[in-house]
Amino acid sequence: MIKQYEKKYENFYTGKRTMGKCRLDKVSTDIGLDANEYISLIKEKFGEFENTLFDLFVRHTWIIKRFCYKGVHRKKYFANGYALDSAFGVFMRKYAGFDNKLFNGQQYFKIISYLDDFFPEFDLYNPFEEPERYKYPYKNVKLCHLFVVAKMEERLELLQYVEEKNMVYPEFVDYVINYAMSYNEEIGRDKYILCIALNGTPYIKNVDIKNKFDTIKIVSIKKK
Repeated sequence: MIKQYEKKYENFYTGKRTMGKCRLDKVSTDIGLDANEYISLIKEKFGEFENTLFDLFVRHTWIIKRFCYKGVHRKKYFANGYALDSAFGVFMRKYAGFDNKLFNGQQYFKIISYLDDFFPEFDLYNPFEEPERYKYPYKNVKLCHLFVVAKMEERLELLQYVEEKNMVYPEFVDYVINYAMSYNEEIGRDKYILCIALNGTPYIKNVDIKNKFDTIKIVSIKKK
């Protein structure tokens, strides 16, 4: 069970200053739906989008990990060594006719980092033939939740907590920030830092993990 810390730090997403930027009574659509009807439509369709996207990530990751060159298996998505990854890049562009870099990006890397946790036998089965083995494991946790805590050691415990509590995304971000900052206080150093990705998405950086792909805009969070 994840440790619960007293609420000490200001709200990043659920404070009045942020939430006041959109009043529901001012929302309408150009398709005849009121705000609540529009919310229902988004919830339904974005749920479908995310399930489709996750299935795509699973299948894409599985298929590119099947590549071998000179008998050496490409076991990881990247960082398999210069020779092996270079051979794969040439193979994709010259022979397959696609550039795999289309699938690169912080959001993609962080989400696929969970695949071995969700599916310990990921490489043993074919998701094209047995898709039921690779179903998204959460009902309430969205892909945006995964991104926020991807580098945290407690990520699965935090996600399980939000699954049980059914926290919406802004509440989850503020909960995780308070957890991370309080954890830093407890251990006496800044292990976790709030950062913003290029697209403006917040996430917690683990300074113990060196990652040259991190986009760094560090955000200072004050106590209440």
